[in-house]
Amino acid sequence: MKGAPAALVATLRPGFDALSGHVDDLLNPDVRAALDADLTAMLTAGVPEDMAGEVVKLRALDGLFGIAELAARRGVDPVTVATAFTEVGEVLDIDWVGGAASSTQPTDAWERLLLAGVSRDLHQIRLAFLGRAKGGDFTGFVANWAKDEADRIAEFRAQVARAHNAAEWTVPMLSQLAQHARLLLSR
Repeated sequence: MKGAPAALVATLRPGFDALSGHVDDLLNPDVRAALDADLTAMLTAGVPEDMAGEVVKLRALDGLFGIAELAARRGVDPVTVATAFTEVGEVLDIDWVGGAASSTQPTDAWERLLLAGVSRDLHQIRLAFLGRAKGGDFTGFVANWAKDEADRIAEFRAQVARAHNAAEWTVPMLSQLAQHARLLLSR
């Protein structure tokens, strides 16, 4: 979204405010578990509790601006868009992929960039997918797509399950899953 900062804030604030009050309701168990693990790791490392809590809160709020922007552009309730966004993640089980990417320790700067790209892509491809919905029935759009693509979704979820059950997650594995999700959501 382009424009002067004040206009941008005025456009996004209502959606962001509406969403920030529903974050805990919208997080699926994989995302919640990843945030809880991050909090525990920070506390174990000696990060003060208030600071660790704020970092986790920022991570939970990450992405709300994109959802708020889509809702504002389409003139729909942002919670409706956020709910559909969460449903896409649940249908594909890509929140696990994003959580794994966030918790994987890169060995070099290239892996760090690739992991950041995985997390960003998983968010952006869902927004682009939802942007194709006609009208304001985002949930119906997701349900119809899931029905039409049931076989491909089952294949993708099997890939995610294999990765999830692997002895160790690798950066190329997570990157490949993100690429597959992009292809599936572009159908």
